[in-house]
Amino acid sequence: MSPTTGTRLCMPTPAEIRARHRMETLIGIAGGKPVCVCCGERRVWALVFDHIHGGGHAHRKSAGGTPTYRLIRAEKRKLGYWPQHRYQVLCALCNHGRRIGLGSCPHSEEVSMSTQFINAVKSYVKVFSATVLGLFLSNGADVFAVDFADVRTWLSAGIASILPLIITALDPNDERFGVNS
Repeated sequence: MSPTTGTRLCMPTPAEIRARHRMETLIGIAGGKPVCVCCGERRVWALVFDHIHGGGHAHRKSAGGTPTYRLIRAEKRKLGYWPQHRYQVLCALCNHGRRIGLGSCPHSEEVSMSTQFINAVKSYVKVFSATVLGLFLSNGADVFAVDFADVRTWLSAGIASILPLIITALDPNDERFGVNS
């Protein structure tokens, strides 16, 4: 009991102590507010420690399965500073992706389009643009006197002009843009 207030003083539970130590270590390694260095994830429960040069499993195994944050804290006590050159903060997805995904994080992988798809899109744009421009020039319309009906006509003609290309692309037996080619 506290002599001044008469209330009972509560000691932190072991889980609370572990959570506080983990948070202190996250802040120390991150050099401030903990955030995934790859994707920017900020939710603390999703963040993990990553051995920058690999070997995390062997490191923990050699220490008898000690959690990484304890190993980092012990290293800090020995060195006198946070070993930021050896560890970084990542979210669990980035960490797992780098470990399992041949060293690349799923967030950093760019969506690559096939040359076949790019060629199809270029064809659509060329045909659409040529049709709309041709209709515009054949109408002899004034650029400054364009109304909604003109725009609607041009768009309708442009869409009608790319329909054959779309149908060709959806045909699996067509070798130019077929889905199964």
